[in-house]
Amino acid sequence: MTRRVRPMIFESRTAFPVAAACIVANGVRETLAALLQTPIELRLLEPAVPSKNGWRAILEGARLYLIQGTRAQAAIVLRPDACIALATTAFGEDAGATRPLSAVETTVLDRIVGALAGNFAAVCGGRSEGLFAEPVESIEGLLTYFELALSLPVSASIGIALASQHPPECSGGLRLEDLFDMEIEVCVRTEGAVVPAGELAAVEPGEIVPITVSTGLTAVATVAGRPLARGECGVRGNRFALAIGLSPCTERESGPES
Repeated sequence: MTRRVRPMIFESRTAFPVAAACIVANGVRETLAALLQTPIELRLLEPAVPSKNGWRAILEGARLYLIQGTRAQAAIVLRPDACIALATTAFGEDAGATRPLSAVETTVLDRIVGALAGNFAAVCGGRSEGLFAEPVESIEGLLTYFELALSLPVSASIGIALASQHPPECSGGLRLEDLFDMEIEVCVRTEGAVVPAGELAAVEPGEIVPITVSTGLTAVATVAGRPLARGECGVRGNRFALAIGLSPCTERESGPES
């Protein structure tokens, strides 16, 4: 009996989730569709960790744009054929052979990439002033790479390089103190009192319907349309009062004028 043992091969794989890459891809597709005024067909190539030789092949001759978020960096990588394809499509022209971009085409391409930068907030962390794509000569320290392959109406590949293998975790951007001056609408709704149908039909705007039951009417306090607390209506000191149950074991009484 012959035994065959294959040698082990170790391959670097990224921990960057495909779902996060899909968020970027969907945003890029919608942005390009709005800029070019036409539907965009796009295919996402799975994120990977290129080798040194792989990075060398990816970046050789490419136009690079660095995006600096609050938590991570990213870069848009456009090889020469992709640059001319995007620029000429913006003018409604065919790409033709690869050639250097004119000054006008370079400006248009920079603006297209600048519009795409806003889609990287989910993986880089957003900024209050927005994200910007800065043209750079080289990029370093980026680990993960994936491509967005466009087919219609333009045939091109947009490379995405990321400095992190994990997208930033979402965290709250507001403190409780930031909400102290916020005005919200508070409403207290009670169960209806018993009113004869004839009297109810004669009620006009501005009239007052008396509450004839002294206690026991259930009330619901709502804030911005969402229930906050429940309690009971009643009378205290010859004034209408509302007892609010703040918790199963705590109640607070208030007596606003009717």
